[in-house]
Amino acid sequence: NWLVFDNSYFTTITDESTDEELLKLTSDKCLWEDEKFGPFAEKFADKDAFFESYAKAHKALSELGSKFENVE
Repeated sequence: NWLVFDNSYFTTITDESTDEELLKLTSDKCLWEDEKFGPFAEKFADKDAFFESYAKAHKALSELGSKFENVE
């Protein structure tokens, strides 16, 4: 469901039983084969691991703050 924020990207790309019409690009599938990103793709298939990592990253980015310049 594209209206729900979850880890379904990491669970559906490698699932052969998903809808045949679901677009699964080679550029998505190759992430599981990548030496450096593969471990993360596997890890984030677990919902708890995904949300734990997301929460840490979101908090870190939020605490960095943002500087906005007036564009006129």
